[in-house]
Amino acid sequence: AVVSTQSTGNEIWHIKNAEGVRLGEAAKAYVNHIRNVSESQEPVYTVLALTPCAKLWPWLGQQIGASENNFGVYTSWVKENFDPESTGYKEYDQQVDWAYEAGTVTADKALKIFTTSMQNEVNFFNSVARCGCGANVPSCFLLLALLLISSRLYHP
Repeated sequence: AVVSTQSTGNEIWHIKNAEGVRLGEAAKAYVNHIRNVSESQEPVYTVLALTPCAKLWPWLGQQIGASENNFGVYTSWVKENFDPESTGYKEYDQQVDWAYEAGTVTADKALKIFTTSMQNEVNFFNSVARCGCGANVPSCFLLLALLLISSRLYHP
């Protein structure tokens, strides 16, 4: 979660100085990818670049029972960020489909941007330190999940 203002960070997350919060290398790479796409491509490509996240996080929420389980101090964050009922990605898909039909989006460029975003999701999840309990989600599982939920891009 990004702390947008000092008051939000202080009130919700009890962060008095958000300047002390630093992104890891994988998160930085992902943010830079989104920024580069937004600054150098048609706006619809930014929507496309955000689609893997918009599809993956609700799916993960469903897998972990985000709407019914208690995650302690993280419960509100999990419910907001992993809402299994979230369907915002469908609007993203529609925007990209319309742009493709209008000739604004090319399949090659779309696939390259989408695939980079997918890889950034994998890298982000793999950058998180795991507990010593053996709970490790391998890269191949995350990549497979992303491929499954994004099959529309490959088979319109």
